[in-house]
Order: sequence, then structure tokens, then C-alpha cells
Amino acid sequence: RTTVLLRARSFGILLNEFIVLNQELQENPGLLSDPNWQTEVRTTLDLFVASAWALSDTGTVPPEYHSIHQWLVQVGPEAQAMRDHYVQGIQQGDQVSLQAAGENLARINDLMTQAEIAMVEAGWEG
Repeated sequence: RTTVLLRARSFGILLNEFIVLNQELQENPGLLSDPNWQTEVRTTLDLFVASAWALSDTGTVPPEYHSIHQWLVQVGPEAQAMRDHYVQGIQQGDQVSLQAAGENLARINDLMTQAEIAMVEAGWEG
């Protein structure tokens, strides 16, 4: 339980860092040609994906936490897909890939919301 909560916190911090970088792009599309911004966003995404895989890989799960685990195991693959779509989108200026990354991000949000609901139901409040 503690491991999952610590990993979820790290995941959330990195997700917020990515969202800030993406917002910068929305406000200044010229960043697509800025190698420093591209390096920063790739690094952030790589760290985000690593944290997502760590969240998905919780090891042996007690039966009472299976409902939480069923949501968390999907986060790593979805984050990887988001990263891949986003990087392709910024490298090639491909709006379809960027849209796909947005859809991945929406699914990640849904997965984490469901995991949080399951955590509350399992008594993880507080």
C-alpha cells in the first residue's frame, strides 16, 4: 500500500510537469522547433513513463487490493503509448499523433480515477 501511494505521488508530479510543458507548447507553437524544449519534454515523458511502469508493477497483490491493481496495471502501457504518440507528434508536426496522445492521457486520467475510487473503497482514505 505504501509503495503504491509513493509511486502514485511520483507519477502525479511527473504528469503535472508534462502538462505544464504541453501548455507551454499550446501557448507557443514555435517550441516545436526549439531543441531545448524538445529535450526537456522527452526527458519528462521518459521519467513519466518509468513512473507509470513502476505503478503498474506492484508485484504480488493481496486479494483485497485486486480491484486497485486491475486499474493500475493498465497505466504503464497507456503512458508508453502516450509518450510514443506525443514524441511522434512533436517530431513530425503530426496533429493526428498529438490527438492520439491526448486520448491516451484521457484514458490515463480515467484509469487513475478508477484506481482512486477502488482505493477509497478498500479503506485507503487518509
